[in-house]
Amino acid sequence: NEFTGVADASEKSKMISEINFEKGKVDIEAEFYTEDKELKKAIEEKCNYLKSIDNSLLKYFPKSTLGVISIGMDGKKMYDTMMSSNDFKKNFSVNDAEKIGMIMQNLGDEVSIGVVDFSLTQSPSVLIIAEAENGDALKEIYEISKKDKETATDKTKKERNRRYNSSKSEMIELKENEYVIKERKSNYFICYKKNHIYITNNENLYKNIGNSVSPSAEDNSYASAIKGSKYAIAVNMQAIYELPYIKILSEMGGKETKNYIDMVKSIDNIYVKYDDKYNLTIQFVNTKENALKQFGNFAKEFAGIQ
Repeated sequence: NEFTGVADASEKSKMISEINFEKGKVDIEAEFYTEDKELKKAIEEKCNYLKSIDNSLLKYFPKSTLGVISIGMDGKKMYDTMMSSNDFKKNFSVNDAEKIGMIMQNLGDEVSIGVVDFSLTQSPSVLIIAEAENGDALKEIYEISKKDKETATDKTKKERNRRYNSSKSEMIELKENEYVIKERKSNYFICYKKNHIYITNNENLYKNIGNSVSPSAEDNSYASAIKGSKYAIAVNMQAIYELPYIKILSEMGGKETKNYIDMVKSIDNIYVKYDDKYNLTIQFVNTKENALKQFGNFAKEFAGIQ
């Protein structure tokens, strides 16, 4: 089974890593090493859908976006890889897998997912953008959803109708190439515009969809660093520090809480990128002082050493 395969892989491979403390940043580089030919081949096949990203989608995310995931990929190859996974087959019905396949095989070379806003009382505002050739996949998914609903609302199937209404989401066409999926607690807006598919759970984001923003996420310092990698995850620590409840914690929390928040404030961003090797980087706001010295200063503050 797949669990055994993971265990075998961990026994046959090693993680080789190195850490560097530089001016303004900590850089940790890691890569898998194995002499097992079959394992090497399996890893290559699993990653054969990855391509380099060029940050073409970051201009649609505000600079204040809390975190971004960018992936360069061949949609058809990625879907084929997912379909070969027992976990995917177990967790998705044939119908759902078909819908996913329609979208993925229509995608271009890049997909980005961003958490644009976060509060303690609402779900995080998420924006997903993918390059796409056209909006045909969305139309097909909408037609499938209509047929599913018509089947479920047949008058001779009252019980099935009751179950549908209590557990299923509903996809509604707003206008050409624009849809909303209504669920009990959330609405998901999906649309196709200007060679991109957009998905968001925030209505204000949906109303401005398709327009680049200024300043944007491509103005953040991590943007140039992740360009050219095959996938990347970037966390904007400055944007997290600006969240209202973080500010309140900083003002009303104790000394220890303030020390932790001050450490967050000193970090510009944290990102992980992959391009045959993994790199984790902690980028400080202060780019002139060595990162190890900056960590040492924080350690002294926590210990109460002047």
